[in-house]
Formats: sequence, C-alpha cells, structure tokens
Amino acid sequence: MTANSRLEYKALERAIRRNPGAVRDQAQKFLVRAKALMQRGINQTTWDVGNSGGGVPKLSHNLKRAHDYTIRPFSLLIKVNEKKADYAKYVHYGTRHMKARPWLKSVKNSSMPQIKILEKQLLKEVVKDFGK
Repeated sequence: MTANSRLEYKALERAIRRNPGAVRDQAQKFLVRAKALMQRGINQTTWDVGNSGGGVPKLSHNLKRAHDYTIRPFSLLIKVNEKKADYAKYVHYGTRHMKARPWLKSVKNSSMPQIKILEKQLLKEVVKDFGK
C-alpha cells in the first residue's frame, strides 16, 4: 500500500466518523449509477441465438424483464427471478445441447472499467468533502 492510498483511507475513516449519513448518501448515488450501467448492458447488448458475448441472449426478450435489482445500503444485487424465467439457469450455464451464455458475467466484466471510475469519483467526493 502506498502512503497516498493510506492517507485516503484515513480520510475516508474520518469522513465516515464525521458524517456517516452523507457518506451513505454518496454510496447510494454510486450504487444507482452502477445499477444503471449494468442494466444498460443487460438490456442493450443482446446476444443473438447461437452467438455469444454481450447482454441477455434474445429470443423473446422475456429474460430481460426477469432481472431483479436490489439496492441496499452499501450493496447492489442483480439476479434473475427464476419465477419469471425458469429457464435462465439453462441459458446461463448451458446444457449438453446448448453452450453456456453467462450474460451477467459478461455484462459485469464489460461494465467494470466504468464502475471503477465511478468508485474513484465516490471516494474522491467523500474524502474531499467530509474527510478533512
């Protein structure tokens, strides 16, 4: 760990102690933005049947509508509601007749560079405003 990142960590600790509500609010904004990036990737970059890569495989677009997004303090959970699309696990993991198409992993991997930028902005804002 470099001295610079240690200083930021100490400032982050101070920010959380001084104003936990404001830090929570900034974290909430970050999670909403990260959710939007992931949702866009799921909905816009679809796979054609028989191909791979991108968001949700498309045939009926039912799988797109089956995603549940849950934002809690300091966490974001994105999953497929198998009550809406009970076949999702077969698409994601594949079968002996169909290759796997793990769209959530693909969308997460393609979104991570942008999410990392949002994460750095979050830390910069929190430390700048509340960690002094």
